[in-house]
Amino acid sequence: MDALAELTDPEQDDLPTSTYEAIRLQMRRVARMFASRQGQLIKEAIADALGDPSMADDFRRRFFAHRRARGAKPIASGIASGELRQDLNIDDVLDVLYGPIWLSLIIGHRPMGPRAVDRLLVVVWPGLVNHDPSPLRGTSISGPTTSP
Repeated sequence: MDALAELTDPEQDDLPTSTYEAIRLQMRRVARMFASRQGQLIKEAIADALGDPSMADDFRRRFFAHRRARGAKPIASGIASGELRQDLNIDDVLDVLYGPIWLSLIIGHRPMGPRAVDRLLVVVWPGLVNHDPSPLRGTSISGPTTSP
């Protein structure tokens, strides 16, 4: 599991300051990785874990939790800055943002490339963004200006 985690660990440190762009970049990186050979390895690990509760727990702790924590960072920053709604539950937001990418990996019902990620984010973003400008204290809300 450690080898898989290390092999499939996408870059993190160069995220944009805009919450929207940081989330978009992270989602695109995950989708790109899932479309690669590493994605196939992840899919195989998930399949193996389905019949082995110990392996499933190991996958969640050593592979999934780390990535989930990484995905939570720009969401938490966006909430703290006022760019995102204060009442958001970070776990729910992660499920909504990344669930379709994981579903595409596991089911393979459609390709999940950059354009698909952008379309998903355009649909989800209005539910995340803080539409009340008063708590923003001068921070601009960034997001899509046009549909991709």
